[in-house]
Amino acid sequence: MSVMDADQPRAFAPLPRIAEHRVAVADVGEHRLFLVSPPAGTGPGTTVLYLLDGNVAVPALRPEWLAGRPQLAIVGLGYPVEAGFDVERRSRDYTPPPPADWDGGSRNALRRPHGGAGDFLDLLETRLVAGAEALLGVDPARRVLWGHSYGGLFCLFALWRGIGGFEAIHAASPSLWWGDGMMERALADFDPAAGQVRRLDLSMGDSEVSSTGEVLSGPDRLQRLAAGLRRRPGLDCSVSIFAGAGHRQAFDLSLERLVATA
Repeated sequence: MSVMDADQPRAFAPLPRIAEHRVAVADVGEHRLFLVSPPAGTGPGTTVLYLLDGNVAVPALRPEWLAGRPQLAIVGLGYPVEAGFDVERRSRDYTPPPPADWDGGSRNALRRPHGGAGDFLDLLETRLVAGAEALLGVDPARRVLWGHSYGGLFCLFALWRGIGGFEAIHAASPSLWWGDGMMERALADFDPAAGQVRRLDLSMGDSEVSSTGEVLSGPDRLQRLAAGLRRRPGLDCSVSIFAGAGHRQAFDLSLERLVATA
């Protein structure tokens, strides 16, 4: 594909298949789309899963997960880097602006670019979804957004902001500690009727600790968030706690659950 207008996908290229699903990559500005197409192509019943941290999430998909999901299309939302997480840009894109009096906490979280979740959500809604679905040739029956850690935090921000066009959100191991619990406070007044999301799946491992051994967002905290959201009419909220799983293991386990239940 030739270089197009900056708003259009470019550098479309094939990658190895996952099971019978075809995989390709295209760049949109400084973001990279990993496009996973179902073997029979897309049709009226197609569900599209949007995965944050696509550089890691798409390679983590296992053939046996997709083998029984022939009508599932997947878009990994990533960056044009060769390996792993782009820690600088994901910090910028997935975190909401923190309170002015928050110093970043024990993780010194403000040392990286941050606070751009609103801009990234605008980009997702106006350019990335349209570009991905044009390349996939799909008008999906459902869209589902998934994210882990900072990505899970972004999912909760998107829910609160009233993201358009998505029916369900899976927030895995969300960084509830960000901004000294700002998203928990924001969601305390959340009205599901203001948006289109009707299902929220929360998940994490029961053994998640930081590199310094701290437990910053444990299962009890996640359960309290869910309990408050369940009282809101119009939103179906579930919680999965993965026994024995740490932070990185919860990444894979939540992805497996997403593919199985989407």
